Amino acid sequence: MSEEQMVNFLFDINIINSSRAFRNRSELNYYNIKDTLLFKKHKIDSTIFSESNFYYASNPKLYLRIYSKLEIKLKLLKDSLSKDLEIHTKKRIDSLKNFN
Repeated sequence: MSEEQMVNFLFDINIINSSRAFRNRSELNYYNIKDTLLFKKHKIDSTIFSESNFYYASNPKLYLRIYSKLEIKLKLLKDSLSKDLEIHTKKRIDSLKNFN
Protein backbone atom coordinates (compact mmCIF):
# COMPACT_ATOMS: atom_id res chain seq x y z
CA MET A 1 0.00 0.00 0.00
CA SER A 2 1.23 3.50 -0.70
CA GLU A 3 1.66 5.94 2.17
CA GLU A 4 -1.52 7.72 1.13
CA GLN A 5 -3.47 4.45 1.06
CA MET A 6 -2.19 3.64 4.55
CA VAL A 7 -3.23 7.06 5.81
CA ASN A 8 -6.73 6.65 4.38
CA PHE A 9 -7.11 3.09 5.67
CA LEU A 10 -5.88 4.01 9.16
CA PHE A 11 -8.18 7.04 9.12
CA ASP A 12 -11.20 4.81 8.51
CA ILE A 13 -10.05 2.39 11.21
CA ASN A 14 -9.77 5.27 13.68
CA ILE A 15 -13.26 6.52 12.81
CA ILE A 16 -14.72 3.04 13.23
CA ASN A 17 -12.91 2.43 16.50
CA SER A 18 -14.01 5.76 17.93
CA SER A 19 -17.61 5.08 16.92
CA ARG A 20 -17.58 1.88 18.96
CA ALA A 21 -17.89 4.02 22.08
CA PHE A 22 -21.30 5.18 20.88
CA ARG A 23 -23.39 2.06 20.89
CA ASN A 24 -26.82 2.63 19.52
CA ARG A 25 -29.59 0.48 18.18
CA SER A 26 -29.08 1.53 14.60
CA GLU A 27 -28.94 -1.13 11.93
CA LEU A 28 -25.91 0.74 10.59
CA ASN A 29 -23.92 0.33 13.78
CA TYR A 30 -20.34 -0.87 13.27
CA TYR A 31 -21.08 -4.17 14.95
CA ASN A 32 -23.28 -5.06 11.99
CA ILE A 33 -20.63 -4.10 9.46
CA LYS A 34 -17.98 -6.64 8.58
CA ASP A 35 -14.34 -5.62 8.40
CA THR A 36 -14.34 -7.03 4.89
CA LEU A 37 -16.35 -3.99 3.80
CA LEU A 38 -13.50 -1.77 4.92
CA PHE A 39 -11.01 -3.85 2.95
CA LYS A 40 -13.34 -3.83 -0.03
CA LYS A 41 -13.68 -0.04 0.14
CA HIS A 42 -9.90 0.29 -0.01
CA LYS A 43 -9.54 -2.49 -2.60
CA ILE A 44 -7.19 -4.52 -0.42
CA ASP A 45 -7.35 -7.62 1.77
CA SER A 46 -6.04 -8.38 5.24
CA THR A 47 -2.83 -9.86 3.82
CA ILE A 48 -2.00 -6.70 1.89
CA PHE A 49 -2.66 -4.60 4.97
CA SER A 50 -0.57 -6.89 7.20
CA GLU A 51 2.34 -6.86 4.77
CA SER A 52 2.16 -3.09 4.39
CA ASN A 53 1.85 -2.60 8.11
CA PHE A 54 4.92 -4.80 8.66
CA TYR A 55 6.87 -2.88 6.02
CA TYR A 56 6.06 0.53 7.51
CA ALA A 57 6.59 -0.70 11.08
CA SER A 58 10.05 -1.86 9.97
CA ASN A 59 10.73 1.68 8.70
CA PRO A 60 9.90 3.96 11.65
CA LYS A 61 10.58 7.20 9.76
CA LEU A 62 8.05 6.23 7.11
CA TYR A 63 5.49 5.16 9.69
CA LEU A 64 5.98 8.39 11.61
CA ARG A 65 5.30 10.30 8.39
CA ILE A 66 2.11 8.25 7.87
CA TYR A 67 0.92 8.92 11.41
CA SER A 68 1.74 12.63 11.08
CA LYS A 69 -0.47 12.78 7.98
CA LEU A 70 -3.15 10.78 9.78
CA GLU A 71 -3.05 13.16 12.74
CA ILE A 72 -3.52 16.15 10.42
CA LYS A 73 -6.44 14.45 8.66
CA LEU A 74 -8.13 13.62 11.98
CA LYS A 75 -7.59 17.18 13.24
CA LEU A 76 -9.15 18.62 10.09
CA LEU A 77 -12.20 16.42 10.59
CA LYS A 78 -12.44 17.38 14.26
CA ASP A 79 -12.18 21.10 13.44
CA SER A 80 -14.83 20.79 10.74
CA LEU A 81 -17.21 18.94 13.05
CA SER A 82 -16.59 21.43 15.86
CA LYS A 83 -17.39 24.31 13.53
CA ASP A 84 -20.58 22.60 12.34
CA LEU A 85 -21.64 21.94 15.93
CA GLU A 86 -20.98 25.54 16.88
CA ILE A 87 -23.09 26.82 13.98
CA HIS A 88 -25.90 24.38 14.75
CA THR A 89 -25.86 25.30 18.46
CA LYS A 90 -25.96 29.01 17.67
CA LYS A 91 -28.92 28.51 15.33
CA ARG A 92 -30.81 26.59 18.01
CA ILE A 93 -30.10 29.24 20.63
CA ASP A 94 -31.19 31.98 18.22
CA SER A 95 -34.39 30.13 17.35
CA LEU A 96 -35.18 29.70 21.05
CA LYS A 97 -34.61 33.40 21.65
CA ASN A 98 -36.95 34.25 18.78
CA PHE A 99 -39.56 31.86 20.12
CA ASN A 100 -40.11 33.99 23.22
